[in-house]
Amino acid sequence: MQKIIKIAFAAAAGFVAGVLVAPKSGKETRSDIKHKAEELKDKAEAELKVASRVAKKSATTIKAGAKEVAEEVKDLGDDVKKSAKTVARKTKATSKRVAKTATSTAKAVKADASPAKIK
Repeated sequence: MQKIIKIAFAAAAGFVAGVLVAPKSGKETRSDIKHKAEELKDKAEAELKVASRVAKKSATTIKAGAKEVAEEVKDLGDDVKKSAKTVARKTKATSKRVAKTATSTAKAVKADASPAKIK
């Protein structure tokens, strides 16, 4: 946007300099300057409208993308939560089986190591 403004000012300055050194009457010169200023103003307004439309469209696109990303993150979070619950449930069940097996193994070892069986 700044580049457009710089170009517009440079064009205006060049036009004004050209008009001031041209062999025209003061009235004609002022008319030319006024006409060129109106042209530049109209061009600037047109460029501003285009830039505004592009900015609005970009903002809409960014909002839609952000909403989509947020939904994906929420879904991923839900999946992770479900997976964590499943892992916890399976770990608890496995721990119970291991504890039960360890207890029965300990009892069997104790029974095998009793003095009555050793003789």
